[in-house]
Amino acid sequence: MISWSDSRLGSLGLSYVRLLYRGETPARYASATWSRSFGGRAALSLSYNQNLDRDEDRNVFLGFSLNLEDRDHRSTQLNVSVQRARDLDQGVVELTRPIPGDGGFGWRLQARGGDGEEGGLAEAGWLTETGRYNLGLARQGDNDYGYASASGALVWMGGHVFASRNVSDAFAVVSTGVAGVPVLLENRPYGRTDRDGMLLVTPLNAWQRNRIGIDPMELPSDTKLDEVETQATPKDRSGTLVRFSIQKIRAAVLILHDAAGQALPVGTRVHGPGGTDAVVGYDGEVYLESLQDHNDLRIDTPAGACRVRFDYPAHAQGIARIGPLSCAAQVSP
Repeated sequence: MISWSDSRLGSLGLSYVRLLYRGETPARYASATWSRSFGGRAALSLSYNQNLDRDEDRNVFLGFSLNLEDRDHRSTQLNVSVQRARDLDQGVVELTRPIPGDGGFGWRLQARGGDGEEGGLAEAGWLTETGRYNLGLARQGDNDYGYASASGALVWMGGHVFASRNVSDAFAVVSTGVAGVPVLLENRPYGRTDRDGMLLVTPLNAWQRNRIGIDPMELPSDTKLDEVETQATPKDRSGTLVRFSIQKIRAAVLILHDAAGQALPVGTRVHGPGGTDAVVGYDGEVYLESLQDHNDLRIDTPAGACRVRFDYPAHAQGIARIGPLSCAAQVSP
């Protein structure tokens, strides 16, 4: 085989093949091919194949393709071809919009005509989170027929059943206990957990480390995480359960004043509920977690110890802001 390529003239190939079959006469074929791309969107190709031992056994093919792109950068492919094989002519016109790899809708239209069987087809396909579906109508000669197909998978793990696309390698089930949590696969957005706080993640690479994480930036401010990323290494054709602990906390920013109504000094130590300690910042503000319905704080000020008692708001959203609260001097017994 000999090939040659030029950016202006295109690519040219010449080949010679001799086929040997036991007990049969050898067959010899020669072929020539030429193709050229135009602007990266169109291409033209021509091929000729000849049986050197039978003059009538020849094949000539001419094809043209054009990539049409719409405003949404969705590609539609136009293919037109003419073929002559053993004194029979056949022409095909086809228009195709491929199904996006990350899911969506695609279709194909085709018309055939010539000395062979005439016909055509129209088909549509959908790729969703739960599977792939195809529907079509076709005509071949005098026969009309329709067809449909569906493929997908059912996965049961962690007491939960998931419908998904075909699982060809490995998978993971992410469990957070919170609905709507963004899940990342290899630091790229993959999906969100369902109402039970779970999400099926496919496909993963078996016997390899797959980085799975969650995006904490979209979580409510009154939540606490143990970790935001982990490595999952499932076996071939199997899955693994990945848990992320997300806890809802009672937290608040308190504004603390002394008995004279002045903000407590920066660095003042605050003893909160459950043995939690914090330090007052600017403008008398302090951040505390693990708050209860009724709270009693002990505060060490330069003038002596004082106490603050307050109730946590029943309908607080996120990080509550409470105050100003007056710190009453602690009376010695």
